[in-house]
Amino acid sequence: MRNIKMIIMLMLAATIATACKKTDKKQILPSVKGEANSVVLVMSGTNWESKAGEIIRESFGKFMPALPQDEPLLKILFVPHSSFDKVYQKQRNILITLIGPDYPEKITVQNDRWAAPQLVITIMAPNKEAFTRLFEQKADEITERIIDAEKDRLMADYKFSTEKKVYDKLLSKHHIKINAPKGYTIDADTNNFIWLGNEYRDIIEGIFIYYYPYTDSLMFTPEALIKKRDGLLEKYVPGEIDGSYMITENRVPVEVKKLTHNNRYAVELRGLWMMKNGMAMGGPFVSLTQYDEKNKRIITAEGFVFAPGQDKRNLVRRIEAIIYSLDFEH
Repeated sequence: MRNIKMIIMLMLAATIATACKKTDKKQILPSVKGEANSVVLVMSGTNWESKAGEIIRESFGKFMPALPQDEPLLKILFVPHSSFDKVYQKQRNILITLIGPDYPEKITVQNDRWAAPQLVITIMAPNKEAFTRLFEQKADEITERIIDAEKDRLMADYKFSTEKKVYDKLLSKHHIKINAPKGYTIDADTNNFIWLGNEYRDIIEGIFIYYYPYTDSLMFTPEALIKKRDGLLEKYVPGEIDGSYMITENRVPVEVKKLTHNNRYAVELRGLWMMKNGMAMGGPFVSLTQYDEKNKRIITAEGFVFAPGQDKRNLVRRIEAIIYSLDFEH
């Protein structure tokens, strides 16, 4: 009996030791480095210049939708295998390619391999043709995985650095949860329309949160959402010139995406805004709309950017991370 107890104790000690090692490893990982929305591509120079490299450049280089100027989805930093040292191993997003007869056709995904929070994707294939075929099949999934990793990092940062006064006011008065980071203030607060603002340098970021009673599923059509958006913006977001107001730019199609957010049906809109009857102002916006079952209302969290003469991809990704923190009391 004592031997059995001893064996159990030893097994328990080994389990605890293993768990501690894993925890210690996680704790000592350095923070990721590198530019947001960038990917280190580890690949041989020969493959980089071939169809295998071309297909990656084409996929990551696609223009981000609903921006006033062309900007790629992701920035690529090409690194040959021989140069992939500890400096590059700390980058936020890493895509490693292994092409040769010794490799199976396979894709693996790892988190926090050399740094945290890090995403490492490895694509293996026996030859360039097989690699190209595999990447083409999974290109959209790989790209979205990297973009989601960037959004998750920002959301984690904003949850840690939330402007508490804003968070508490939204929760107590409107029963809405959203993580707006330090710097955001409540610029307007009516019964059903809230405007959060953040201005720095020559950049204006804004978050609109608005809600209204739910009647039927037709309220989730793009046409209904845009009509409601324009009506509320005309009422609550005036321009500097009398009679001017913010509105959806209808000369550029609004991108529509149906998705699941927090286990609920949601609709995302991406487009451009402009000032009606006012100054030549405009920029991108992105919105997330959901149904609040408990309060029988539709809630939209929307972010917009005004940054004339500047790239806007990373700014839009910042406001995305805020609106995707949207939640409400169940």
